[in-house]
Amino acid sequence: MGVAINEVAVRHFRRQGWVRVPALHSRSQIDTLLATMAKGFADPPDVNETYGAASPKTPGDVVSNDARDGVLLTVRELQLYHADVRPVCLDPRVGAIIRALLGADQVRLFSEAYLDKPPGGPPTPWHQDWPLQPFDRRDTVNCWVALDHVAMDQGPLQVVSGSHRLGPLYKPTDFSQQPPLDTMLSTEDRELLWSLAGPEDQDIDGMPVHLAPFEAGDAVIFYGSAVHGAPGNETDRPRCAYSRAIISSEVRYTGMPYLRTDSVGLRPGQPFDLPRYPVFATEEAAGARASSGESRT
Repeated sequence: MGVAINEVAVRHFRRQGWVRVPALHSRSQIDTLLATMAKGFADPPDVNETYGAASPKTPGDVVSNDARDGVLLTVRELQLYHADVRPVCLDPRVGAIIRALLGADQVRLFSEAYLDKPPGGPPTPWHQDWPLQPFDRRDTVNCWVALDHVAMDQGPLQVVSGSHRLGPLYKPTDFSQQPPLDTMLSTEDRELLWSLAGPEDQDIDGMPVHLAPFEAGDAVIFYGSAVHGAPGNETDRPRCAYSRAIISSEVRYTGMPYLRTDSVGLRPGQPFDLPRYPVFATEEAAGARASSGESRT
């Protein structure tokens, strides 16, 4: 596939908080993800089995809208249950790109989600991931991959350029308890955003926003602190995507209540060095394991 990242893309990512990567995944990898997604929705894992019991202090999961809301249908962490998808989830080429973007020696898979925005599904509100997560630093990204062609009226993911520079705007609570984004931005915030905007950004609600269609396998990678969301799906076709939260191996657990970490055995101040958070291997190491017959996990 030959996917790579250059210094221009790295500078763009660090300045604007996001970068597009065309054809990040091949057709065969997309087919594997779609097949796994179908299995997951047909027989979803029990959340208590996946994560254990949540802390009583844990707020509602801001990005896990249930089917009754119709915003986004989600099934998570399928690589823990379906071994055939793990080589796609942990593709070393993806790891190499994230290491370059973050300037990290190692990166880990923190979580994954298979996302279905159904026909007629309403917009996904603006939000940030990082303030909701138990990480002691911002060396985290979200890698969002389209699993089919996503047209402009189908709800493609959108990112506010430069918003990773604003710090935590959102609190660790559910969408319904978040104030509108435009009420949280000062004049100085907007000036900062536009100073970091690129020519490809659109003016949406007075902010510079990256919003464009996707082909299957295309990705947008953005900081966990970047504000993002999605328009509604105005078509009669579902919008299917695959999202991974990937973190630098230097990130430490803060102990903040969070559904996906409350009962997995982490201690505050500890790195995420549990088997459920695997390190992305380098291409050389993955190739050596493959040649020796060792499976990639």
